[in-house]
Amino acid sequence: MKRLGIIRHEYAQPLFDGLRRSASESSVGFELVQDAPAQLVLKLLQDEIDGAFLSPLDYAKHSTALRIVPDVCAVSTGESSIIELHFRDDLTDISSIAVNPESSSEIVLARLILEEKYSLTPKFLPLHDTIHQGLEKAESVLLVGNDCVTLKRRPNKLDLVDEWLDVTELQYVHGFWVTKEDVLSEEEVSLLRKFNESSHGHDISISYRFHDEAIESLTEFYRMAYYYGVLKDIPDLKFLSLKENF
Repeated sequence: MKRLGIIRHEYAQPLFDGLRRSASESSVGFELVQDAPAQLVLKLLQDEIDGAFLSPLDYAKHSTALRIVPDVCAVSTGESSIIELHFRDDLTDISSIAVNPESSSEIVLARLILEEKYSLTPKFLPLHDTIHQGLEKAESVLLVGNDCVTLKRRPNKLDLVDEWLDVTELQYVHGFWVTKEDVLSEEEVSLLRKFNESSHGHDISISYRFHDEAIESLTEFYRMAYYYGVLKDIPDLKFLSLKENF
């Protein structure tokens, strides 16, 4: 049985739940391995897993060796409560942000938004304590996925997905399935592509279709990351080669 790397956040769970259900309904199934994004990339590159749900930045760093599974990704628009920047009361400037180093794409998104829209260049400090302790050490804290629920009712925050929409007029792509060429069978790839319907669970609205706007959004994210010196090159979006009757 092939192994797939998955993340812990609720916004992606409909994709993973579909795979869990399919394991008992068909001859094709996967063993799902949950880990931190950086570890998933290493395991995929070292052939310890056969595919993984990766963030845009994790793919960009290793795009020459990886291929994107077509048709399915996780994308949201507006105030989705998936990526939030929380800051202290009465703050007029943001010079420091406490972050979980695992949230690589989200850290880059915060940097792009703050530089592009607000002309701010804060320092990013690793968050090893609780969220509230992070706000004591830094002027703001970056929260992703499940962690946003902890401070759901807190008013002093920016929803960075909504800010991305304001800056680019595009949805934000949170992640997508990635593998290597010729690792997954036709049936296995078809199964990954199957679960791409929109979901309205967990108080958020999210789409799982890798449509043209998602591709445009990814391209813009990489262009801006290159412009602001995050990436040395703009990666190509290399999709998995599929047979005509796939």
